[in-house]
Amino acid sequence: MCLMVWVGSTEALSADDYLRDLPEAAYFRIEAIPTSAPVRAHFSSRHVTYVGSHQGCGCGFNSDEYTFRGFALVADVVSLLSAMSQKERGDFDSSQLSRRRIYDLVGQALRGGPVELFCCWAGEESEPAKREVDVHSCWIIEYLSPLEEGSKYLLRT
Repeated sequence: MCLMVWVGSTEALSADDYLRDLPEAAYFRIEAIPTSAPVRAHFSSRHVTYVGSHQGCGCGFNSDEYTFRGFALVADVVSLLSAMSQKERGDFDSSQLSRRRIYDLVGQALRGGPVELFCCWAGEESEPAKREVDVHSCWIIEYLSPLEEGSKYLLRT
């Protein structure tokens, strides 16, 4: 099952504008959501955009393997990079890049007004949010697994 992530914003987020300068644009997905989509019920924002990580879905935004080992912050794991296998390092770096990209996208959206973010498992888009959290946008890049299923985030700078 995959984690799905949507961003609600005042202004439309353009994949072309955002991805143009990224060297690995194929590993990040941005897609406008039609007004008839059930997930829009979670947003007060005019524009809703699906955002996928390097894995295509939202799973790659989280580094759950380190969270399961008791780590919460990116800074805690960075000190372990030299002890990681090449595969572990590659997976961690890919998730880091995905978190950086969604953080940058949210930062772009925040310039235009309030930003909402909703996460759920695929197929649960119509389910009510289990929690609503007000967070600073840098939480996305500070935490290893910032996105929790069934959660709506109200982002601020």
